[in-house]
Amino acid sequence: MRTKQVGSSGRFGQRYGRRVRLRTATIEKHSKAYHPCPSCKAKKVRREFAGVWRCRKCNMQFSGGAYSPSSSIEEIKARFTSAVVLQKTKSPGQSQEESLDVV
Repeated sequence: MRTKQVGSSGRFGQRYGRRVRLRTATIEKHSKAYHPCPSCKAKKVRREFAGVWRCRKCNMQFSGGAYSPSSSIEEIKARFTSAVVLQKTKSPGQSQEESLDVV
């Protein structure tokens, strides 16, 4: 079998269609890679099982997304909270460009 191009989804052979196999390969490649630790910043975080991640340096265990340490919900929440903080730092007479210089 040729797994050089399709990676880990080469085990499926010609079954399930090209898009499904490529999508599976990208998800598996991302989930099995090392990710940065939110605590010690070392690139040693690996997936234990669905939604649970562990740093192999500081042994910190935390929850995240099923296939990546940070889920899309967490990213949306971070964007929202930064926008709220930006609104609070902005004074009523300032324009948006001037408020960006404050932060």
